[in-house]
Amino acid sequence: MSYSETDLFQYTSGRWLWNEEQQLKNRYTPFNVPELKRIAAHSIGAGTCTAITKLAEGNYNKCFRLEMDNGSAVIARIPHPNAGPRYYTTASEVATMDFARTILGIPTRRVYAWDADKDNSVGSEYIIMEEASGTMVQEVWEDFSIDDKMDFAQELAELQSKLLQVPLNCYGSLYYATSNIKDAVPAETSGEVTPELRDEIRRRFVIGPVALRDYWNNQRAKMALDRGPWQQPQDYLLSLARREELWIQQYATTTTTSPSEDCPQAPSATQSDPDSHLSLLHKYAKVAPHLWHTDLHAGNLFIQNGRLSSVIDWQGQWIAPLVLQGCPPKLVHYDGELIFEKPENFDDLDAQEKSRIRKCIGKSMVFYLYQLRIKNRFPLLLEVFGHPYGEIRTDPITMMGNTWDNDIIRLRGRLIMVILGVNGI
Repeated sequence: MSYSETDLFQYTSGRWLWNEEQQLKNRYTPFNVPELKRIAAHSIGAGTCTAITKLAEGNYNKCFRLEMDNGSAVIARIPHPNAGPRYYTTASEVATMDFARTILGIPTRRVYAWDADKDNSVGSEYIIMEEASGTMVQEVWEDFSIDDKMDFAQELAELQSKLLQVPLNCYGSLYYATSNIKDAVPAETSGEVTPELRDEIRRRFVIGPVALRDYWNNQRAKMALDRGPWQQPQDYLLSLARREELWIQQYATTTTTSPSEDCPQAPSATQSDPDSHLSLLHKYAKVAPHLWHTDLHAGNLFIQNGRLSSVIDWQGQWIAPLVLQGCPPKLVHYDGELIFEKPENFDDLDAQEKSRIRKCIGKSMVFYLYQLRIKNRFPLLLEVFGHPYGEIRTDPITMMGNTWDNDIIRLRGRLIMVILGVNGI
């Protein structure tokens, strides 16, 4: 095996200060390079693949650019072992991309070939897709004029409104109907769509168990857990508590080491006590029904000729309650002072303050226009953005994932806030 081929398999984008051997193992992805090249070439009608280059890698995937003898190129995406549940992760990602492109009209990359079965000729799950057209927004955003940013903010609002125009009947991950997913149900929509589109959704797609990593990591993959699909938001919220309760009962062990001068980073007695976690999970389960009334950032958006040309990275996206997913894109979100015009004494201010005010005005205008478009297209989403108890509702849910390895104190504090604010909620 040549060094260059080994380099394709290993994680080469960073180092770890702790447990590096295991971290690298979690991201080591050997595969049959000639076979991947052959399949990629065949998928687009090329003769042979002449070159393969590692384009990028993150915590959960590696992306390769494969060049062909006819001058074309495709992207191959291979998940790391830590990406999520085998088969489900890839199968759901491909189906979700297809649903976004063909049903919602969102510009996503066309998939040419894929296989969610690790025991294939490539020796790994893979997705082969077209290159994203245009330029990554994060590379050009700071060069945009205010008018350009406001135009793009309206495009983001249109994108989010498309995601909300076809509500589906269950919460869970989306799959193809042909994928034979256990416990999956046909996808149905109550949205105002044509009978033909309604039939197409039901015929081509199903909603099945959620492919979120928190439901499958460590020993959870072998446990009999409620992974959906869920018909009610409360069913999902309660499944979080039950999932962690079962894991703690079966696998958590009490740690006797407490914080001291010699070991200040040791977990506290409460953090290391399974009974403390179980007690808190029971409290969460009591308030969960009252909590109900995922990632658009510049690195996942591409622009061409001033228009949104491609949205990438659909891995792990799922059909979730709006209260959990409804938030403004980071690219346009602004929570600072809203300023729409220069103060009367602007000319008397120093250069630094003038620059700050100009930036505030620009960000205020972009965010305001985005909100205005959302209000016109999907007013309910704007209500979610501005709900006075929004964070109180959602914080306990987002912190439920793994209190044993993370922090029990933060969840306890948020549950106290829920109790204090229960009348408003």
